Amino acid sequence: MSGSDHRETADDYARVILRSGDWRVSECRDGIQWLLQRHRPGFSGVGTAWDTVSYCVTRNALNRLWTAATGDARALGALNLPATFGGTRL
Repeated sequence: MSGSDHRETADDYARVILRSGDWRVSECRDGIQWLLQRHRPGFSGVGTAWDTVSYCVTRNALNRLWTAATGDARALGALNLPATFGGTRL
């Protein structure tokens, strides 16, 4: 997935790596952690936004939180994320 916006709350944020329904995983703009975000519906004249629910630096924590939020235990595994943010892919 790719977007062009640099704001983490934007619908077309450039660093989104997985999206499923009202949930997505992004890399933070400073490149130090993953963000678990939930979609917030837009209001008249404001548009939609994404709220960060959790911050994670380990794949295990991110997977646990993603699974609890979405019920999907497989999606993150398919991405082959490193064990820690910025680490070597396993």
